[in-house]
This record gives sequence, structure tokens and C-alpha cells, in this order.
Amino acid sequence: MPKEIEYCDARPGVPTIPSSQPPNRYTTACRPAEAYLRYWSLRTCPFLTADDFFFAGEPQRRVIADVTHYVQLGVRRIHLIAERRSGATRLLKYLSQMAGLGSAAADIVLMGQGDTNRGWHRKSSSEVKQIVLIDRETRLFRPRFEDVDTIIMVCKGGSEFRVSKDGPTAHIKLSAWSLEQSKQFICHGLRHAGGTTAIFHDETIQKLHRSGAGLVGEIAMAAEAALMVAAANGRRQVRPEDVNWPGVSRRAA
Repeated sequence: MPKEIEYCDARPGVPTIPSSQPPNRYTTACRPAEAYLRYWSLRTCPFLTADDFFFAGEPQRRVIADVTHYVQLGVRRIHLIAERRSGATRLLKYLSQMAGLGSAAADIVLMGQGDTNRGWHRKSSSEVKQIVLIDRETRLFRPRFEDVDTIIMVCKGGSEFRVSKDGPTAHIKLSAWSLEQSKQFICHGLRHAGGTTAIFHDETIQKLHRSGAGLVGEIAMAAEAALMVAAANGRRQVRPEDVNWPGVSRRAA
């Protein structure tokens, strides 16, 4: 488990690991609107601190467990099937900072958008599994990963990347959250930022979940925007009518 990320497990009684990272581009992006953070007595953006906070809901834990299982079995290609804004990119970032999967030591590399494998180096030890993570937004130039043990690729539905690597393929689906998972995400996000769950009315969380279809990206952006709207209106609590993020509005239409 990467120690520089505060890992928030949705299961009760599971401890968190405090973050040691400095403010990142997500938290600094909130600075022009710091007034709403002061209004709610928050020390940082509760839902957009993607680099130093990772909420592991049931779908995320299931994916991590399945990936660990297939890597230990020696499966060479894994397709992570995920909708956009479902949190797949954040999950890959979390995986890339792990030193191993289960009992297997691993060197895990995340290929970012626009990256190529021209500078790829062979792994130094056969005892360490070499794993490459490829997000759906990555554009690869004649990819060749003959020295890689496992490639994990994000795709939507039946789509897949063209890679020069043979072997069995496993398919793992990153599911949307249940209402309870969405509530836990809001709760953990607020606590991470120094707030309380009472900031959001229960009906507001239900609207965020319903309109965002349980997708973490939609819920996070809409929840952050709702905090700003409610603060601007001088409310004591974020109400359902404060949820007017464009993406949510389109889904609700």
C-alpha cells in the first residue's frame, strides 16, 4: 500500500494512512475559491484532492483484489472495463504507487497521456514482476512490451488496445457505486478536509448519487460545486437545489 497516499477504505474499522504529500495541483486549483472553504471550515477541497487521497469503495477493492489474483496467476493482459468518470484513472494512479500485489513484488509503471515506450528498459530482476498500466486516454506509438509480465488497460465495453503481446486476457469491470458507497465517499471526503457530514443534507447526497449514476467523477465535481453554491447563498447546509453541476444536470434531464 503506498504510504504517501491517505487510503480510505469504506469498510468500518479499517485505519487510514496519513498523507505526507504537499498541496498538489488539485488542492491549489481550489485557491481562487478559498472563500467557500473558509465558510465551511474546510482545510482543503474535500472531493478533488485526487493525488493525496484515495477512497476505496467496494468496486475499487474488488478490482484491486482481482488484479492481484490475475497477476499472481501470471495472466499477461487485463482489461479494466470502466465508464468515463468512474474513477479508473485515479485507481491506476493508486496501483502505480504500490510496491507489490499480494505476495508478488512488482515494478508498476503508469503510462500517461501521450507517453510512448521508446525509453522502455528491461526489468532488472526476474523475481520482480513488471506491470504496465495504460489509461484509455493514452496514445501509444507502435507499442512493444515483450519484457512486461502484465499489461492492465482501461477500456470501455468491448474495446481494446492494440498491443504486441500475446497471452490470455482477463476482463475486470469497475462498477458504479451504490447509494451507500456514495454516502461513504462524501463522508470520508469531508472528514479528510476537516469537515463534518452534517454539511450535506441526506437528500442532497441522494440526488448527487442518482444524477451522477454512481460515478465518482460526476459525484465529486457536483459535490464540490454544490459546496460553492450553498456557501454563496449563505446556507447552513447543502440542499438538493444547490446541485446544478452541468454534467449532473445533463444526466438528470
